[in-house]
Amino acid sequence: VIIPFKNAEHYLPNICQDLSNQTAKNFEVFFVSDNSTDNSIRYLSQEFSFKHTLIESKGHGPGTARNTGMEKSNNEYILFIDADDEIKSNYISSFNDEIEDDDYDIIECMYHSIDQEGNIISGTNLESFIANDDRFFSFLDGGLPRLSWGKAYKREHLLKNNAKFPEAIHNGEDHIFLLKAYSEAQ
Repeated sequence: VIIPFKNAEHYLPNICQDLSNQTAKNFEVFFVSDNSTDNSIRYLSQEFSFKHTLIESKGHGPGTARNTGMEKSNNEYILFIDADDEIKSNYISSFNDEIEDDDYDIIECMYHSIDQEGNIISGTNLESFIANDDRFFSFLDGGLPRLSWGKAYKREHLLKNNAKFPEAIHNGEDHIFLLKAYSEAQ
């Protein structure tokens, strides 16, 4: 699990609690700071019930931070989570179940974006999500979410396709990464 962050001290307690509550226990989290100047690093210096590593990136945006996490990880699969995300207690185990069943390059999950009042403001379109076999072209035409999170990526596949986030881009970096990640994905 790779979590890039910049000045996220208000969000980190929630995502750390969600990670502590995971039913799966066989995961490692790489928290990658993008030049945080608040108390985020101090907060992450404490012990948690999950294995974690704190890394400082070069400070050129979330893409650079995610790339730094990928470089440090030796795990078979990589998941990206943002510091302000909320995840259910079975989030990681759901991916693990799919990994055990087959040898996928990318495993996707459903998601909902929720506003501060708890209203669902966007999410995965289940019909197009299930019906479209060609993920690459569906990504291009907008049938699939253009987000790096909510997926588990086989690390070997990312390396083979040189799937990295562009550096110094602070918005839309997911799109470029996903074009490479979905290329030749099984």
